[in-house]
Amino acid sequence: MAKVKIQGNAAGSGVFTVTSPVSNTNRTITLPDSTSTLLASDGSGANLTSLPADSTKLPLAGGTLTGALSGTTGAFSGTITANGQAQLNNNNLIGLNTGATSEWIAKRTSSGEGIHISTTNASGADTQRLAITCNADTTNFLIKASNVGIGVTPETWSSDRAAIQLGTSSGGTAAFYSTHDSAGMSENLYNNSGDKYINTSHATQYYQTDGSHVWKVAASGSADAAISWKHSMSIDNDANLSLYHDDSNHSSGDKWIYFRHNGATIGSITQSGTSATAFNTSSDHRLKENVNYTWDATTRLKQLKPARFNFISDDTNTLVDGFLAHEVSSIVPEAISGTKDAVDSDGNVDPQGIDQSKLVPLLVKTIQELEARITALES
Repeated sequence: MAKVKIQGNAAGSGVFTVTSPVSNTNRTITLPDSTSTLLASDGSGANLTSLPADSTKLPLAGGTLTGALSGTTGAFSGTITANGQAQLNNNNLIGLNTGATSEWIAKRTSSGEGIHISTTNASGADTQRLAITCNADTTNFLIKASNVGIGVTPETWSSDRAAIQLGTSSGGTAAFYSTHDSAGMSENLYNNSGDKYINTSHATQYYQTDGSHVWKVAASGSADAAISWKHSMSIDNDANLSLYHDDSNHSSGDKWIYFRHNGATIGSITQSGTSATAFNTSSDHRLKENVNYTWDATTRLKQLKPARFNFISDDTNTLVDGFLAHEVSSIVPEAISGTKDAVDSDGNVDPQGIDQSKLVPLLVKTIQELEARITALES
């Protein structure tokens, strides 16, 4: 049978007292096998003053707490602190590496929908710097923060926008953002009382709003300076495509659309004056060979069959002038695209097309030949 030894301390004059409980229920103190020291119930190391009504074991310095620590908000008051590194108070707040109640950073939400991480004060007021809420009843996952940086500290965006900014340790200028009625992506842009450059460089932007799509570009500007955008292209909610500039620095001949093949320009749409456009195909003499000016145009022109007709899809049966594509293909093949009677994989008509401007050289040459004949007859 183990022995119980009560030994006084020669260096002290205090009295060790064991008092029976004021109840009819027995109380038991169980000591661990290893040498340890009993602590007071408040963990302070002071004299042990009382035993919990339902406890059979006590926490020990150097030992292990066994059993459960439980209670309700009403039953628990004050703060539990572990070495100043973790704290728990009766507002269901947990603080990590904090020394002030205003720095509690984690709690279970009052509605019980998961874990809510944020910067709060001790009374539970949430500043909502960052909150992550996972609803236990759904698959929703919410990051409750206006701006999020991945690989980079985000810029300060306007309060009416939520943004995700991407980057690396050397900086980041790509962003995805949303407002109450639009969403977009950008490069070298943040919005804070207007659009501004993140770094000193060019900027681009694409966004959707009210069913429309808009692309914008901007010349190089200084970091944090206001951006002066130029519209590049837009598609409205009626599917109308627009290409335009927002300034008057463009003149006749400026190219709006390039067509390129193997790195070389083969055509373009250019500005003509300030009120018109020109549709161009490559015609540079440096691109051509086997040039011949003596050929018979009149004979070929007489083979063409100009006609009047209406399109089947036109309910008004409006007559127009033109050609049937396959009737032109053998005379001016470069004017025709597609194959006669072709269909797509679903059996729908894959129509031939005609570029009637390709007939102009034939017309001009025929007129020249007729002019020569008239001159010969007149003389």
